[in-house]
Amino acid sequence: MADKDVLEKTLESYNDVFADIVNGFLFHGKQVIKEEDLTDAQTFSMYKADKKSLAQDRDVAKYWQKGRIRLSFIGLENQTEPDANMPLRVIGYDGAAYRAQLQDDGHSELYPVLTLVLYFGTKKRWKTARTLKGRLKSIPPELKPFINDYKINVFELAWADDKTIGAFKSDFRDVLEFLRCKRTRVRYAGTDRQLQHVHEVLELLRLISADDTFTRVEPELIKRQTERGGTSMCDVVDMIRKEGFASGERQGFANGERQGFANGERQGFADGRDSLYTILTALQAEGRSDELVRVLSDRSYMEKLLAEQKR
Repeated sequence: MADKDVLEKTLESYNDVFADIVNGFLFHGKQVIKEEDLTDAQTFSMYKADKKSLAQDRDVAKYWQKGRIRLSFIGLENQTEPDANMPLRVIGYDGAAYRAQLQDDGHSELYPVLTLVLYFGTKKRWKTARTLKGRLKSIPPELKPFINDYKINVFELAWADDKTIGAFKSDFRDVLEFLRCKRTRVRYAGTDRQLQHVHEVLELLRLISADDTFTRVEPELIKRQTERGGTSMCDVVDMIRKEGFASGERQGFANGERQGFANGERQGFADGRDSLYTILTALQAEGRSDELVRVLSDRSYMEKLLAEQKR
């Protein structure tokens, strides 16, 4: 989980991806925020509780500015599981960013603070609190008119629709497509769009899918990117399918099934099973019982025959 958190932050920290996330979710793809207008902001802040100084750290934060004029402070928070306390956490982050403005002599004009919560979960919707009052279950009726509410901006990535995904222009579009396919258990086909951050995308998808095939094909993809001047997720999918034939067979025979490429499908096992069935049927028809026994008892010999059939 810690590795996934780091990889999410790494990809989102690129200005092109960060700007795309904000433009895609807030402005439906309109290029309101440009990557050249973003600068890194401090994610670390302190607060006091029970007379102790405690630290809190945002995932990713940037200033949106024009020249020396800061227009906004924007933070991203990544969540794999719904968190009922997220409104309280966001209040803490945003409050610290406003407090810091009072101590910043170089910027006399106050600017708004905005936080986007990116929910990476694929098994269940975010049904917990999205507002402060939603988290405070018991508010005395006499106090309700005086309690200010606080809304958080939660985006359920795996439930993004075609229109939303189509508004994205960076590598994050492929992440959204992948998450949706994982949730719906639909085969992920990739897109022809050229990847800008190949390593970061592959590492993140590897952790999301628990499939290290992404890591194994990366060297060849980097080589292809250098030779051709680019690589896309279609290239990734094509290479993984080729790479996954043999490894998918081994995984299928070892486990009785293959979870499949990136979204729970069992294509690797099915291909291996069909190939093995073809070999066994042929041996039986030819009356080669000794070799039939050898195939069933000698795994290395079986894999050799499967590899020869593939060629």
